[in-house]
Amino acid sequence: MLRQRLLQGATGRLTVTFLDGETPVDAGAVTAHVTRDDGTDVLPEGTEATAVDERTGEYFVELSAAATAELDQLTAVWVSPTRGRVTTRADVAGGFYVSLAEIRATKDLDDTGTYPTWRLEQARMVAEDTYEQHGPAFVPRYTRERVDNFGLPMLTRRPVRRLRSIVHGTELIDVAGVSFSGIGALRYGYGRLPAGALEVAYEYGHDGFPPERLRDAMLAHIRFQLVKREARMFDTATTMTADGATFTLAQPGERRPTGIPMVDAVYLSYSSDLPAIA
Repeated sequence: MLRQRLLQGATGRLTVTFLDGETPVDAGAVTAHVTRDDGTDVLPEGTEATAVDERTGEYFVELSAAATAELDQLTAVWVSPTRGRVTTRADVAGGFYVSLAEIRATKDLDDTGTYPTWRLEQARMVAEDTYEQHGPAFVPRYTRERVDNFGLPMLTRRPVRRLRSIVHGTELIDVAGVSFSGIGALRYGYGRLPAGALEVAYEYGHDGFPPERLRDAMLAHIRFQLVKREARMFDTATTMTADGATFTLAQPGERRPTGIPMVDAVYLSYSSDLPAIA
């Protein structure tokens, strides 16, 4: 996996798989260098990685609870003496919308051979990301984004919880003098932030209690992703004929994030575009 999601304040494991084309291969004595989004070290360069099994090409490093204490985005650079470098990333989040146990208990997903844990984790991450493109995060998260300031700079992720840093060119702006509104507008005391590009690192999201209907929709979306992989014949179908009648199948689109009507209706009902959220 090139991207993972870890729980804030919990021990975690970062993993990588070295491949020769499509085949996992022994990569020798692999080392890892893990850094935070601000560039500081989590694990220093040259940290020895552990091989799960040389034949699988999978290696890992363990992170302590102290290493994941802050919401963050981590970068791991893995170095193999025979296979070169691989870069992976991990989000440290304040929670998950649904647990792996809940996903595993969903219909048809109990086979750990067909649906190993990493596939469940990836499908959950896709579902969370898809929803959050349309609605506010219901778990705490961290991001860094470039904002063009031409009067009233606006952050795109909501609700904003805490500003971590603001950089204008090479100037580090004191975030203590910056306030933010419920819609993500930044204000600098009684004046203005410098015009032009700002790089803003901040935390956002609610306190980790997603509504039950959203959790149910996410479980349906996750199951659809996983089970659909075993039935590829429907991936490109737009119509279906049964008993002499032709039906149009729902397709993903601008206002259909997943193409699953029930899931899309729930995801969009929490859209950040709605006045009640803004």
